[in-house]
Amino acid sequence: MWTVLRWMAVVLAFLLLGAHFLRGGHVMVVALLLAAPIVGMLVRRRWMRRLLQVLLVLGAGVWLLTANAIYGSRLEAGEPYGRMLIIMFAVATFTLFAAAVVPMPGERDVLKAKSG
Repeated sequence: MWTVLRWMAVVLAFLLLGAHFLRGGHVMVVALLLAAPIVGMLVRRRWMRRLLQVLLVLGAGVWLLTANAIYGSRLEAGEPYGRMLIIMFAVATFTLFAAAVVPMPGERDVLKAKSG
């Protein structure tokens, strides 16, 4: 049960990153980001799960760089930027959370009911 929720967080983080890059027209990056969690679920190797974590940490960096760019342009234009910063930092934090909860192969679900 908890493993499914963890994978849902990972997939959602990659979907958000894909949407961000799709807005910029980077279709190949979007395809890679959409394929990454699927491949990560199918390839049950520790290195693959670590790769997903690295991609998500880099994705959080992308969110922070984007927040900085939008902040600068809004500041110059005299537009409000507070809500944007809160949202962008929340998305970056969620992406880091998803990186932290990527299920590793061989891990047991600690909250799963013990049988027998």
